[in-house]
Amino acid sequence: MGKKQVNKVYDPACGSGSLLIRAANEAPFEISIWGQEKEVTTAGLAKMNIGKFVFYTTLGAGLWNAILAAIGYYLASVVPYEQLDSTVEEYSGHLKIVMLIVGAAAVAYLIYKGYKK
Repeated sequence: MGKKQVNKVYDPACGSGSLLIRAANEAPFEISIWGQEKEVTTAGLAKMNIGKFVFYTTLGAGLWNAILAAIGYYLASVVPYEQLDSTVEEYSGHLKIVMLIVGAAAVAYLIYKGYKK
């Protein structure tokens, strides 16, 4: 039997689309790729703008690191060196509680916003 050139690839459960992208990159000729995904959040990954994702991830990580560095700098300037470890442990406990409250509030808002639609 002769070989048939396939110019379309379909994945009925593509997830993030990585297999389809790899198939397109590895094909020795140009192909069309088609995918379908049941989960909306997973399908959203395939549409995600990687540039925006990298930008906002870097921005968020940079902001978080700046906040932690500022807290560390402040504590080092006002707390004696011998008490620094115990003070950092005390503040980290407070910081965990604040972050849990902020995270819970954000999740509650997103759930409320989703039900409002």
